[in-house]
Amino acid sequence: MRNRKATILCTAGFLIWLATAALPQDPIDFELTRSVDLVQNAGGYYRIESNLGELPLNSRGKVKLVVSNAVGQDVQVGSYYSGCACITASVSQQKVAANGVFEINLLMETQQSTKNSSQMAAFSIARSKDGTDDISIRLAYRIPGLVAFVDTMGVVEVSNEAKSKNFTIPLIVEAPARADDLAFKATGAFAKLKHHLRTSAEGNCYLDCSIDIGTIPEAGFAGEILLEDRRTGIKDSTLVILKKRSKVTIAPAPITFRRNGDTYTASAIVRVDLEKQLSVAESESPIVQPEKIDCTGTVAGGIVAVKVNDLSAGVARLHLVITPENSIEDLENYGNSNMFLIFKLKGANFVEKCAVDFLNKR
Repeated sequence: MRNRKATILCTAGFLIWLATAALPQDPIDFELTRSVDLVQNAGGYYRIESNLGELPLNSRGKVKLVVSNAVGQDVQVGSYYSGCACITASVSQQKVAANGVFEINLLMETQQSTKNSSQMAAFSIARSKDGTDDISIRLAYRIPGLVAFVDTMGVVEVSNEAKSKNFTIPLIVEAPARADDLAFKATGAFAKLKHHLRTSAEGNCYLDCSIDIGTIPEAGFAGEILLEDRRTGIKDSTLVILKKRSKVTIAPAPITFRRNGDTYTASAIVRVDLEKQLSVAESESPIVQPEKIDCTGTVAGGIVAVKVNDLSAGVARLHLVITPENSIEDLENYGNSNMFLIFKLKGANFVEKCAVDFLNKR
């Protein structure tokens, strides 16, 4: 929200904003008046609802609710409270007769940024001193011309051999905003990103990106892509993380060994994926999987017997066995240890470290 010069008073866990009259105030972007009814639902709860229509993003305005008491009895109106500092309210009177009218005057702010054009502002007015009996107020509104990235963050996985990477980022562009008015800028590790804005036949917008990645550090690298509507000034950003794609995935984690006499056994599912290319938006890239998995393992200084049962190309169930002959010393010293599994595929070895645990230790 915009910066406001105000005094904040915290009472009983609620935020009450007291405007400082001597300080200059931000301009008002909109003023609305709505006639509404105070009603009581089947559960006995009091509520007021209204649709404010379209309100600009990152704006500040006044809303007057002219409320008719339609519950058929006198209503006591107490203090206002809200868990959000985006709304302040004042009430015209404390007791309202049946079929009487009172006013609620609001000063409210809309979101600085959002990914949903449909919004709801909610707050309450107490009907008793202890605040246990409330009037719930819900105000719906819509933000037109929304422009944003669909995701606040995306992970792009690449193979070790890749020299460049193409990926696609979906956008939200709602009328009256236009794709032609959008400008993009990449920062950090993506400063040299090449991008092209594309609109599909269905009217959806995408940012097609390409980057020369060179050598990727083990931890990967990240950069931010910034978006701005040059017509309205609306801005948004998304964080893109580029990282090496894991060749081996093992579940569950940790792998749990259970005791059966003097033997410990466990099972796990392993998936080896060498060549699948992933992007923020999944593409139809072909998937090439190794046909057969071979595996050996060690844990706590001893050998784990591994039986591999191939389920499909690149996917297998592992049956893991530790016996007294494996010379694993004093398993009781290993609470949550590490097991190293070596996968042999196409003449190459891939080592994966897995967390393991032991139940019913001897």
